[in-house]
Amino acid sequence: VRPQRMKKGLLARYLFDITQLAPWLLLIVTSRNMPGIAHALSKLGDVKAEMNLFSFNALDDIRALIHKELELGGQLWDVREILIGRVDDLATRSQGLFIWIKTVIKFINENDDTKIEALEKLLASSSHADAEVTLDELYRTVIIVASEKSNRKETVKAILALLRSTSRVSPLSARALYAFLPPTISIPYKAFDNVLSRMSAILVIRKDSVTVVHTSVLDFIGNEGRIGKEYFLPLDEVEKSMAVGCLEIMKDGTRNAKRQMDRPPSGLRFNICGLETSYVADSEVPDLAERVEEIVSEELKYSCVHWCNHVKSALAVTPSPFDEEIVALLSGFLESTLSLFWLELLGVLRIFPRAREILIDFQSSRLPVSS
Repeated sequence: VRPQRMKKGLLARYLFDITQLAPWLLLIVTSRNMPGIAHALSKLGDVKAEMNLFSFNALDDIRALIHKELELGGQLWDVREILIGRVDDLATRSQGLFIWIKTVIKFINENDDTKIEALEKLLASSSHADAEVTLDELYRTVIIVASEKSNRKETVKAILALLRSTSRVSPLSARALYAFLPPTISIPYKAFDNVLSRMSAILVIRKDSVTVVHTSVLDFIGNEGRIGKEYFLPLDEVEKSMAVGCLEIMKDGTRNAKRQMDRPPSGLRFNICGLETSYVADSEVPDLAERVEEIVSEELKYSCVHWCNHVKSALAVTPSPFDEEIVALLSGFLESTLSLFWLELLGVLRIFPRAREILIDFQSSRLPVSS
């Protein structure tokens, strides 16, 4: 069970019950020291022991990691001559944070064509006693270098906004993130992929998802005072863009007809998978999974499941009167056959019960559209 979907008090109760049923079992629970979580876990009493990882001095381990990466075949071998006498300096700058040194190593290694320049930029930056400021300086350096090297500052800003919105919901692949870019950003996919690669020191880029390397990155990009005004987008703009994107993709299959995609754009439509008859249950169609994979894009699947969340978030933070563009798109969706095609696709995806959850959530939100 995902902790964020479970009441904190109930989770603490389950943990306590487990310790009573199996006193020989050691459970390790990692969490931020948030007030609600701390209060719930305090009820465990003597059956728990706490350790503050921020008070643990990992400098010796960080030095050992740097020395290992400086060896032949290591990720820092190419810059060994510059770093060999500055290991202690680099370790001290980490403030004992493994995420900092791991990000530094990845940043230097990913900037293959300018490794020395990237390293010197880091070493020339100010050293701070505050761990959060230390991380902020590093993340800001990665973002600025990605912008300068790609000459795509607005794309970098848009990617950060998309990650801020999707990482906590359902991470998207690079292709799907590209599909959600606002229509005002015109960039070929190859150039977009290059921008992502430039940012890979703070990202985990897999075939099926792009996520941040650590939750501290999300905290950083979500705080204007930390990331800076030039790379920050207010939450209402981020959620409005995602809400409009979901509704546009469900309608037309794309946010920009000129955008280079890996398949022809297709929004919701009748019999989207081209089934020969409606008298056969979906479970009995032998190649249904293959048809879905070929025809239904990842961004369309995401939009069908998460449009309500983004619409609610967008309208919750946008001052009255309600955003006319979102309301117009919502009305076009709910008052047309698109809503029926949406139900059909959820059935094909075998998540039809989600429709009821989404519609109940939508109705309870009292959004200003007829339904």
